[in-house]
Amino acid sequence: VTSACYSYLPLNNESISPVTEAGNSGRYWRIAGYSAGILFVTIVAVTTYQTDNSEPETVKNSVSVVVGIPTAATPDRPHDHDRFVGSRQCASCHSEISAAYEKHPMANSISRVTGLPKGSEDASLIIPGIKRRYEVVMQHGQMFHRDEMFDAEGQSIFDQSVRMDYVVGSGRRAFAYLTQQGELMFQSPLNWYSQDAKWDLSPGYRPDDARRFRRRISDDCLSCHAGLVAAVENASNRYQQPAFLEMSIGCEKCHGPGKSHIEFHMSKSEPTSESGENSDPIVNPGRLEIAARESVCNQCHLQSAARIPRYGHSEFDFRPGQKFEETWTAFDAGTDVSDDGRTRAVNHVQQMRDSRCYIASETKLGCISCHDPHRLPAEEEKDEFYRQQCMKCHTAETCTEAEPKRVERNDSCIACHMPHRDSNNISHVTQTDHRILRRPEESATDTPKGRTQLRIFDDAHNRMPEWEQNRAMGVAIWSYLMKKGQPSPPDLERLLESALAVDPSDGLVLSTLGALAMQQGRMTRAMEYLTKAQSVPLAEESAVAGLLDLSYQQANWAKSLEYVDRCIEIDPGHPGYHAIRADVLMNSGRLKEGIPAAEKSLELDPTRIPVRAWLANAYEKDGRKADADAMREIVRRMQSATVPES
Repeated sequence: VTSACYSYLPLNNESISPVTEAGNSGRYWRIAGYSAGILFVTIVAVTTYQTDNSEPETVKNSVSVVVGIPTAATPDRPHDHDRFVGSRQCASCHSEISAAYEKHPMANSISRVTGLPKGSEDASLIIPGIKRRYEVVMQHGQMFHRDEMFDAEGQSIFDQSVRMDYVVGSGRRAFAYLTQQGELMFQSPLNWYSQDAKWDLSPGYRPDDARRFRRRISDDCLSCHAGLVAAVENASNRYQQPAFLEMSIGCEKCHGPGKSHIEFHMSKSEPTSESGENSDPIVNPGRLEIAARESVCNQCHLQSAARIPRYGHSEFDFRPGQKFEETWTAFDAGTDVSDDGRTRAVNHVQQMRDSRCYIASETKLGCISCHDPHRLPAEEEKDEFYRQQCMKCHTAETCTEAEPKRVERNDSCIACHMPHRDSNNISHVTQTDHRILRRPEESATDTPKGRTQLRIFDDAHNRMPEWEQNRAMGVAIWSYLMKKGQPSPPDLERLLESALAVDPSDGLVLSTLGALAMQQGRMTRAMEYLTKAQSVPLAEESAVAGLLDLSYQQANWAKSLEYVDRCIEIDPGHPGYHAIRADVLMNSGRLKEGIPAAEKSLELDPTRIPVRAWLANAYEKDGRKADADAMREIVRRMQSATVPES
């Protein structure tokens, strides 16, 4: 699972930082970082945009003159979950292919947690941090990830365990772990890394990371890693229980829903031409035209710097036979090989398209030119298997390498031209360099240092209406610069407003405009945008969190309570919301009601010293001196906490 699969929500644990207890507004918590988490999307696409970390950002062609207001056509979205039959049905007729595919990593992309990973028997189950440590624990056939803190004397201060429900990945490189809490899914801070045979922090986590078990899993993660997701209707990033109709990537991910295919053959209809009315409805990717063929793989393997669903679409709308750009707009940042030769995980598509082989093939080279999607060659077969793929276009005589070196490398083409490189965004993982370079050791990075060029993948903007280009571009610029911690250009609001004119209820655009206005300190304008976004179901969660931020900053306790209560309804396990509710109640003269809210916050996340300090003061004000002293003693022990030697 790559960091690229996760969306960060507003008001995560590191969002809450203490300020003066009263101040002018009487607030104790300051909700920071809201604008860094308002969007429940991955970073999105723009046409051409360059950023230099040392220079002010500039946007080219960022604002178009809109003559009249076009109409946003409602896209034709699939409503065909009842047409999926599951891979077991396919196996009844395609047993040989099915048996081979069962061993493929894709066929094992998600499963229920049943035990420790293979090969982990001798590995340490303890992952030390700075003041806390994690531990992997098996109890009665269930896996728990435990977070524990010890004082200077080695005594445990708190011990919190979270059950893991799903394991993501085949284990060929790594395993990631998910826990489902109601309709929400979260990633554990712990991964198992098979290549190094060790437990360690998940990509993007730091020692003692405040997010702990609250890293939210979003639709874009599961749309790739799962076969068929049981998503909650008319909602984002929310899932039924169980969360999957088919857990791992199955036949229908690449061939489309199978029910019509079965009905076709059960009816004993005689096939006609592929374009005929009586043709088999199943999709064979190898028979599709190039763009549609590659889209089957790109739906998951094109992990760009930026990717959002097209207007009116969701992450789950793609069906084999369509083109990638019909569902998403992807933003390409080049082949992404760093100065030290490391490559970004899951960046194979962009690398391949930069290769001489791809260019010389006139774009005919694709994923299945070299890869068998049903079978992964055994380790001892790999060199010869991929050599034969190369020999489809090349000859052995064209290799200029010295004979001894060829023998040393088992006459492997990929050993020289597609070397394994460490990943620059996932520790303990190596990736194959798909640039297919003649001399990889002499290659340079494709991007000048300090500058990144961003462009819409495959020139898809040429096939989009202008207003949707503006929409994608505006959200992309905001998202990209937000991730970089840089301010947005001054004309960004005009760009987004031109898209909003087409659909005034576009939740993504409204949320982006609200976040932008907050960043610029225009709170009244932000309130207007977010109030409108709140009424859009897909945007409600981020909008309400933003409205809570605004109301809390303005010490509007009545509105703050309204918004925080709605936030808790949406995400009842969020410790930050309960802490804010406690302070809102105290400032409303309802201290006795605020104390249980703070206690609930600590029950959910016992690591938060500021919440403990608030609660100690609240106990004292409520005449509970013994409780106040006990809480301050816990704070003292936490401040001197250390991880004991294993």
